[in-house]
Amino acid sequence: MVRVCEICGHDFEDKSKFKPTQYCSIPCSNYSKYYGALQSAILLLRPTKKAKKLIKGDMFRLSNSLSNSTNTILDVEEVF
Repeated sequence: MVRVCEICGHDFEDKSKFKPTQYCSIPCSNYSKYYGALQSAILLLRPTKKAKKLIKGDMFRLSNSLSNSTNTILDVEEVF
């Protein structure tokens, strides 16, 4: 059965016989797992204003690295 990955949006063939697969790859599965862990950790933090600004900067830089790598991959796939 063809499914759509919940993380990256790519189609993939779900070959599981029991529980349906939600992710197309190990990196997408890891993203989901680690996102939940990071969210739990952040909710427990009580940072100062200065520390909060640093954390937000880290998250911003992380999101920028995603858009750069994703655009490159999509550009290559669209050519084919």
